[in-house]
Amino acid sequence: MKINPKIPTWHAHKTGTISACLIAKNETKLLPRCIKSLSGLVDEIILVDTGSTDNTPQLARQLGCKVYHHDWEDDFAKARNYGLTKATMDWILIVDPDEIIAQQDHFKIKRLTSQFEFKSFQIVTRNYGRSQTEQGFTPCQGVYKEEQGWPGYVLSNKTRFFLNNIGIKFYGCYHEMVDWYIVTNKIKAASTQIPIHHYSHEISQKSVEEKRNFYLRLAYKKVRENPQDDQAWWELGVTETIAGFPYKAIQSMKMSLRKGYTQYKRLFTLSKLYKQTNDHEKYNFCFEKGICKLYPALTHLEPNKKDFSSLNTP
Repeated sequence: MKINPKIPTWHAHKTGTISACLIAKNETKLLPRCIKSLSGLVDEIILVDTGSTDNTPQLARQLGCKVYHHDWEDDFAKARNYGLTKATMDWILIVDPDEIIAQQDHFKIKRLTSQFEFKSFQIVTRNYGRSQTEQGFTPCQGVYKEEQGWPGYVLSNKTRFFLNNIGIKFYGCYHEMVDWYIVTNKIKAASTQIPIHHYSHEISQKSVEEKRNFYLRLAYKKVRENPQDDQAWWELGVTETIAGFPYKAIQSMKMSLRKGYTQYKRLFTLSKLYKQTNDHEKYNFCFEKGICKLYPALTHLEPNKKDFSSLNTP
């Protein structure tokens, strides 16, 4: 019998089991598609409900999830970590209700469980959107049917897949990640090009104002808890930008830069805010400084671009 090479033959490989872990609140519109995309890939789905007022828990059970409740404490990491304690399989895959995994990538993920060198893997997230001027925007090429209807996406990268029962946990009430734990505990990690498809601008059961206030509250909380964390300040600035507060965003982003993280992409982002607020002098400074960071050989042309003294004023 001729074997179709496009059909994964997992029985020919010794692979580990996988727990998919999600947190959800009022996600009845998105959940069926997400769960369907995991069918055949994972061995169990752990869903932590953080206080739904619709029938999300009942729907999740009908779709085959193991459902647990965790009171919402304005802390994504706490809810995530509670879900990790319920996972019983060899490996853990982190997904959200507004995300899906393409069927064609199931075998690639499954195959990661059969290697013994690495204990965690970063997976790229395709954040689909329509703003082609957004920094890092990549046009869709038709590689995945999941791209249909979207002109492009912005990539982000974080650890989504890791070995269970080795102590890995999330940190951060907002933009929570396990990467800090992995780095500080020197856990052997690797990166993959396997994408998760994220549709954050699609269906929402919250109003724009509700979402804005929710994420602002968490961003401010993260800064209060981590005042020396440049990433927390940067995330606050991004959140304030999305919420429509450019002047506040500038101050938060400047605080992040003063704490030492001056990557060129951040400088370009800050320059856009200065342009938006009609501060053309600082717009030019940040843009040119970003160019100097991107092309170090050019820094000798503008010696004053080596510091941020002109940004220290309000």
